[in-house]
Amino acid sequence: MARMVPERPANTASAAEVLVFERIRDELPGDWIALHSVGLTIHDAKPWAEIDFVLIGPTGVFCLEVKGGIVSREAGVWYTAPRHGPNAGKRQALKESPFQQVGSASAELFHFLNARLPKMATSVTGYAVAVPDVAWTTQGPDIDVALIYDQADTIRSFGDFMRRVVTRWTEKVGTNWNKTLTVLGRADKQIILNAIRGDFQLVPSLRATADLAEMELVRLTEEQALLFGRLSANPRVPRQWRRRHGQDRHRRRGGPSLG
Repeated sequence: MARMVPERPANTASAAEVLVFERIRDELPGDWIALHSVGLTIHDAKPWAEIDFVLIGPTGVFCLEVKGGIVSREAGVWYTAPRHGPNAGKRQALKESPFQQVGSASAELFHFLNARLPKMATSVTGYAVAVPDVAWTTQGPDIDVALIYDQADTIRSFGDFMRRVVTRWTEKVGTNWNKTLTVLGRADKQIILNAIRGDFQLVPSLRATADLAEMELVRLTEEQALLFGRLSANPRVPRQWRRRHGQDRHRRRGGPSLG
């Protein structure tokens, strides 16, 4: 089983993402790490981008975009439409094709990781697209069918699909460029995981804690003084209490004793 980070799908995950999440978790070997819903603020063309899955394995890092429901293209515009639910069949236009979306995100992620782990330059950083609800039957110069996980792939192991993806990307960036690719070891994968989604805990500094405590003390003192003033002016409060606390409040202000 692959290591999933987080261990459960995000609350915003679609049914297709949940299916793919479970397939990745159950059908990839234990030397793979899978990150679900990875945000990017480093994208040159977008203020914010998201990668549905980032798969970190011995052969490299692979970004996976998931599109559930019906997928179509009309007059150059890509659409998706859910198959079930209140919006079933209602098309939603995409700003770019799934391949453009995940391809540009993977390129930005490569630059980010390469600055932190030089070994990335001699390993694979690739991408793929998952459309588990439909059978992919179309081809074109902008479509690499070897990188598509469709309905037919769901009857086989997800590991089979990833072997196909790895083979295709090894050809693209290795064989075709006469480049010798290196394998990512356990320490390399941990560096990548820490760079993308490392654990952390932020705690207040001692100075900040002391300053907050002092501010709270001053606030409480002022509130108490205001409360005592109101009580001292209230005729329903016993005269003895009002005299004693009114005198104490007067002394705190630096005034002369009342008796």
